[in-house]
Amino acid sequence: MTTDQHRHGSRRNRFIRAIYCSLLPVFVCLVGGCAMFRAGDATPDLDADDFTAMAVELATDILSHPFPPDSAPATIVLLSVTNHTAAAIDMEDFQDALMTHLASCSSIAVVDRPLPCESAEAPAAQSADERDLEHIRTGTEVGARYIVTGALSQLAASTNGPKGLPSQRNAHFQVTIVVTDTKTGLVVLRKQCARTRRSTR
Repeated sequence: MTTDQHRHGSRRNRFIRAIYCSLLPVFVCLVGGCAMFRAGDATPDLDADDFTAMAVELATDILSHPFPPDSAPATIVLLSVTNHTAAAIDMEDFQDALMTHLASCSSIAVVDRPLPCESAEAPAAQSADERDLEHIRTGTEVGARYIVTGALSQLAASTNGPKGLPSQRNAHFQVTIVVTDTKTGLVVLRKQCARTRRSTR
């Protein structure tokens, strides 16, 4: 090998090493960033906008219900919308948005929810019928003709995606609202609202 060939080979090797060293951090960041993104986005959850949209939709359904004239304005109290999912979701924002939208209509008179007694002991396990009777009794005590109860549930998640591409995890959330007449004990309205959240992983 001549001196010129040796020098040319050395320059080529230095150039290759420089390219490798400059691209390696970029590659590491891309791989690590994608991994962190997948880990952080593995469980799609509802956000504040979702809850507001669902609250407005369900409140509109309640306002559209033909309540009997003898109850005008219909006095309504929201007792609870419970979270039946494994996610740590606070339902207070949803409940506030629901009742705020209901209160904006003159045909509805919103009654303040009773505050829980701090000294009260944890309630024993109740059957569905016992819980319904307690809700009706509570609604009657606060002067509400109708009580609103509900629950957030998560339907079975599904995973799909084209072969060779990142899969999509679909999480289906559903809020069910029930309006019960405290005078008759009958359910006068039952509405559901659902949202699907997707994440790539």
